[in-house]
Amino acid sequence: MKAYHNTAGLKFDDPTTGNAASGALVTVRINSSQSLSVIYDLDDVATGNPLTADSNGNYSFKAADDIYDIIISEGTANEEKLVKVEIAEIPTTPILINDLSQAYEFDDVEAILTSTDSFPNGKIGATKAYEAIGDGGVITYIYDTGKDKAMHNGVSIIDPTHTGPVSSAGFLLPENVGGGVWVGISGSYVRTFNVTVGASSQFVTLNEAINHLSNIKPTYMVNPNEIGSREDTNINVTLSAGFVMQEQLLLSNVDLGYIWITAADAVTTVIRSSMTREFVSRGLLESKPLFGISNGVFPTLNAVVFSIDSSGAANGRNGIVCRDNGSIYFNFGVGILNAWWGCYLSYRSRANVMDLDVSGFLEHGIHIRHNSHLTGRNLVKANGGTGRALNVESNSVIEITGGCQIINSISTPTANLRASGNSTITISGNTGLFTEAERTIDATTLSVIYCEQSSKISVFEHNLDHSVPVNCFAVVTCTTNGYVDISTSRIIAIAPQRALWAQEGGEIKAQGVAGVGCTQEGLLIEAGGIIDATAGDFSGSVIGASISDSELRGSNIDLSNCSSYGIFSTIAGEVNVSFADISGCGNDAIFARRGSVIKCPNANLSSTVMAINALESSHVYANNANTTRTTAGNSVTIAGGSIVSNVGGTGQASTAVNAVTQDGIIFR
Repeated sequence: MKAYHNTAGLKFDDPTTGNAASGALVTVRINSSQSLSVIYDLDDVATGNPLTADSNGNYSFKAADDIYDIIISEGTANEEKLVKVEIAEIPTTPILINDLSQAYEFDDVEAILTSTDSFPNGKIGATKAYEAIGDGGVITYIYDTGKDKAMHNGVSIIDPTHTGPVSSAGFLLPENVGGGVWVGISGSYVRTFNVTVGASSQFVTLNEAINHLSNIKPTYMVNPNEIGSREDTNINVTLSAGFVMQEQLLLSNVDLGYIWITAADAVTTVIRSSMTREFVSRGLLESKPLFGISNGVFPTLNAVVFSIDSSGAANGRNGIVCRDNGSIYFNFGVGILNAWWGCYLSYRSRANVMDLDVSGFLEHGIHIRHNSHLTGRNLVKANGGTGRALNVESNSVIEITGGCQIINSISTPTANLRASGNSTITISGNTGLFTEAERTIDATTLSVIYCEQSSKISVFEHNLDHSVPVNCFAVVTCTTNGYVDISTSRIIAIAPQRALWAQEGGEIKAQGVAGVGCTQEGLLIEAGGIIDATAGDFSGSVIGASISDSELRGSNIDLSNCSSYGIFSTIAGEVNVSFADISGCGNDAIFARRGSVIKCPNANLSSTVMAINALESSHVYANNANTTRTTAGNSVTIAGGSIVSNVGGTGQASTAVNAVTQDGIIFR
């Protein structure tokens, strides 16, 4: 039965009289018998014959396949007659079925499943819909007599009762009577559905699955509640139990974020010796990664951990490489372990992270360059690596708001966190840059945090807790106009060479930070560096703070019990440390020379040697400071035209107080 539409036009129609066919009666007769035909409206409800045209003369009806006469205004002077009008569905003739140049169209998936026609190999077929027009499921198939369900382990994707997932491109429909199967090659879908990869699955390899699935896209739904939530339209690809990854997945110029890759096993083994393909993008080689995406969106990784084994060469066998506007989303429970670089972003690429574990990395855990951006919303782990855990360069950004854990990470000349080239690292939320487990930090390590070239590193609420001696050059290094903020963090650094080092315009804000027992300086500030160490504890170091042409500021700093100097300032150093504890040092509490300026009102400078030693035009302001010397000798000494203001101070002075001498003056 087929619908018929037409418009009546009568011979008396003209612009003056209007449409004479408006409301005209339309009679439908079977041509062979001239009897009235049974007709139906467009909703398949029987209707009267003749039927009435609308105000514009339009009419429509359905009728069984046959040849008809259609008469307008039958038996009147206006009668018009259409003779031998064929109304019929296009027959499924052998010519159409066997013509490979024409696609065969099915109304829906059910029509494919119930078809009894036999199609030739290579025939293109298509569905108008899954169950009903407008519900998506518009798929193009190719008929393949060389495939059957047995080749795919007897797995059929279609559930004829329509209680399962939607039929989609890349999947095999059940066998047709022709001996082959319909294989989806392109189309759209509206519901989440699942496939598996492995020896007993729909797809043997991940590349095979992605190759098929990349041909289909989610269908936009005006009213998604009619079919399902718009958010519930992923394709879930599960690596089956026992699956071993022996392939790389390297993509470009595609958006496959709607495909989610997960795994049945807690850890999926990757055979490193199988990672042999160079990832080429814009003519540049980017090593031989497990995953790669260029100018597109990589499939989402969800609850899947890949562990790269030790077979084959290690150099350049990265976890994932995103470059040239590449993008990836790491959902919860994702890991890429033992890679050369765990995750590499470059040239305006992005990564959105819920969970990511790149532990065991061999050079960089996360490496970001060239205006790229990583956002971490939960926990990022980079444990057990031998290089830089987080390395960001050339105007790039790492933002991690859910915490970062880096354990036992460094044994080479590098840094756990490094930012350079006007880049930014921001980490907050229960961060542990080291925990009780670290053991391999040694003197070859430059720093735990290293910031340079106008970059910025901010690490809040983190725990840099060393339970054993750590002989790195400096726990935090900031140079060449970089900026580091580790305020509110907890650093207990037992015996590093230095806790904080700022130089060449670098600035460190380290309020409330502790770095005790440093084997050289607790704070090393030189060449225009700045450190704010308010309420910091750097006691027990060899030198509490060494300042040269730089600035130290902050109140209530603990620089006590240093084996040598508490504060050693030279070449125009500037220090402002009110209420500081610089007592009990083995040498001078304050040593100032070459035009240094030190402000330490209300400080505790009591010592077995000099509290203040000001030389070569230096100025020390220590009003109300405790300058008691517990042994015989001068407590306050000046030379070379220096000035010490020690109003309210105690202890023996090297010259008469409140009197100008060639050595300077001591005010009391």
